[in-house]
Amino acid sequence: MKVRSIEEKLSEEWGLRNADTILEKIIEKETLSKKEGIGLKELLDDEKMVVCSFALGKILASYEIGLKTAQLRRFYEAMLAIRGKKSASLMILKPQLAYAKARASRELTPFFVVVNPLMERVHDSEDFNRLVQFIEAIVAYHKYHGGRD
Repeated sequence: MKVRSIEEKLSEEWGLRNADTILEKIIEKETLSKKEGIGLKELLDDEKMVVCSFALGKILASYEIGLKTAQLRRFYEAMLAIRGKKSASLMILKPQLAYAKARASRELTPFFVVVNPLMERVHDSEDFNRLVQFIEAIVAYHKYHGGRD
């Protein structure tokens, strides 16, 4: 009998089969409270971050999508570079993400669908750090699921 991880169990239970369902799960608290502008630290608790990054990493590493690890790492490294600069804004990465999606639509669309709206939920350094942790977890689970180099 194969023992399934908590990530696998909850991912299946929550129905996280595509990028849209992952995004819906992340922002459900905002939808339930009918309050726009809730920060990422409130939307993305530890359990939700782990399970949603697991599901998105699996989708991105799948044969159908085939996103390369280097593409994910470039975005992650750009976020880390911004973290070190007080005056830099996360919003400067939105055009870069849109451009990358346009160049590799099939591979980057699921990532774009989830991450682009989350960037708008970053209101302070805690929200930013939560987004960095989420992207880092996506990179890790992408590799775990066999993401290409």
